[in-house]
Parts: sequence; C-alpha cells; structure tokens
Amino acid sequence: IIDDSNDDIHKPWITPDLIKLIKQRNLLQAKLAEFKPDDESSQSVPSQAEVELRKQFKNLRNTVTKLVKKARSNRTYHLLYLNLDPSKKSLYIA
Repeated sequence: IIDDSNDDIHKPWITPDLIKLIKQRNLLQAKLAEFKPDDESSQSVPSQAEVELRKQFKNLRNTVTKLVKKARSNRTYHLLYLNLDPSKKSLYIA
C-alpha cells in the first residue's frame, strides 16, 4: 500500500482528482488484503465477493497507472513546448 497521507510529496502532475483515485485504489487493495488467509499453503476457492473486488481493484489500478503516465507525459510535453524558442524552432535553455 502506498502512503498517500503526505500531500507535500506528490509530484506536480498528480492532480487532486488523481489523488482521490489513488486513495480509492489503496482502499480496495486494503479490502482485498483482508481476504488473504494467514496460512499461505491453504488453497481455498475465492468467494464471489473476492473475485469481484479483485476485478474492481485491477481495473482501478490500471486506470490510475494510465492516467498518471498520461499526466506526466502531458506535463513534460508542455514544459518543453513552453521552452521552445519560436525563432529557432529549437529548445531554449537559459
């Protein structure tokens, strides 16, 4: 589980909406961990609720990952675009 309690450690591309999704994902992960048996050797059949919860978690995990990557990529693109020297059509680094 990722510690999301400290807002100061978030990257600039992590928006408040992404933080909400990350917290939802972490909550689902914690609920899913409750289903795990203490004895790892027991191979019990997962309940329908566990299967549904796992499906929700995987879907949200993949969505969060995709959105974070997209936000980071967009931020990088916009930072580079803002530093583009229009007369030379090249990157300007002061």
